[in-house]
Amino acid sequence: AHFNSAFQSEFRLVNIALTSQLAAIPLPSPGSGFTYKFDDATGTFVRSARSFGPILAERGETIGRGRLAVNFAYQFFSFDHLDGVPLVAIPAVFRHDNPQLGGGRADVVSTMNSIVASVSQFSGAVTFGVTDRLDVSLAMPVVRTSLSLLSNATIQRVGTGTNRTVHYFADPTAIGGYGTSQQYFAEESATGLGDLVVRAKATLLREGTRALAAGVDLRLPTGDEQNLLGAGAAGVRPFAAFSASVGPFAPHANIGYQWNGTSVLAGDVYADIKGELPDQFMYALGSDFSVNQHFSLVFDLLGQRVIDSPRLQVSTFTASGAGGSVTLPDIQFTQTSYW
Repeated sequence: AHFNSAFQSEFRLVNIALTSQLAAIPLPSPGSGFTYKFDDATGTFVRSARSFGPILAERGETIGRGRLAVNFAYQFFSFDHLDGVPLVAIPAVFRHDNPQLGGGRADVVSTMNSIVASVSQFSGAVTFGVTDRLDVSLAMPVVRTSLSLLSNATIQRVGTGTNRTVHYFADPTAIGGYGTSQQYFAEESATGLGDLVVRAKATLLREGTRALAAGVDLRLPTGDEQNLLGAGAAGVRPFAAFSASVGPFAPHANIGYQWNGTSVLAGDVYADIKGELPDQFMYALGSDFSVNQHFSLVFDLLGQRVIDSPRLQVSTFTASGAGGSVTLPDIQFTQTSYW
């Protein structure tokens, strides 16, 4: 009751980091597939895209007036680092309140924490061609999140020294029942509807095999944010997509900016106070390659810049008192923008 740490008091920042990644997981393109356009010279439809198109990026072509496209996809993500810090080894030092008073208040609890986090996402998308240059889409993800925490805690008696009766873990195997270390474990998982995404995409320029499109994604906060199934905030992402065709290659490039609203995950979950989720600038560069008319290969480089967001850093903490001194690994949070 008298100890706290950045890991405990600032865990909302870990929520923000996890939620930002969840919100940034790319949905499979709802418009992938071959597209066709009408050739006035021959009076027939000819293929306007030589490959199936990108999977996690967008291209400039639309699917065509009155056409309907339906797709399904499954993605699995296992997170192993948070801001470069291995999730299997996150240190945290729990300090006593008012440590400047000395004595027993100089004691600290050092912990080493291991977090296992994964997200499975099954999504279905429906795209309809309103005109030859305008598509509307609806993406419906079903998300399963799994989170577990193993914490090994040790009391560092730098203030109380050999006196084990002031701060201790109840341990019947220890002398007098006054234990020095303890292990804690908790895990939970949840499955449900994620955040729905509504998209409109319009081709602005189409010249030969080149196409430039602009669009906007509207993310609806339909996922249960307290179970990390959604971001807990509405979001708007305008984007531009360029694509071309050069022989069997079909290069493409995307840029976009994700505006996020307020979410309880960025504030205080227990007090139900909302805070601002960080915005993100996103890009994608890549190309798909048509091996033959039935098979395509796709390569994409996806990137994002997170704007004004908390970041986790490993630091050191030195505690000293009548019982000696000890230097321990700890964590701290900074506020910055990063790629």
